[in-house]
Amino acid sequence: MNNINYRYIGMTSIKFIVSQPECISQYKNLRINVLKCCANIYFNRQCLKQGIVPKYANVKIPQTSPALKVTQRKIQTTCIKDEIKYLYKKKKPPDNK
Repeated sequence: MNNINYRYIGMTSIKFIVSQPECISQYKNLRINVLKCCANIYFNRQCLKQGIVPKYANVKIPQTSPALKVTQRKIQTTCIKDEIKYLYKKKKPPDNK
């Protein structure tokens, strides 16, 4: 009645071996972590591009002189850039030597 040719759809019937669920869960967790890392990198780059400061990078300085405002803005952008560098390092797989 319902003749679906799985070759064209890209679906195949999969049989799991007893040890495979552990590998699948490891892959799933790794993939989720990488996707979260990519989303955070994208968010931080958009914040830099649009001039928005996320809450984690918000630095408050009690005085309001023009020089301190410039310094505060530079501190905030440096914090965001450092976060982006950290996320790229976290995303990069370790070298196996």
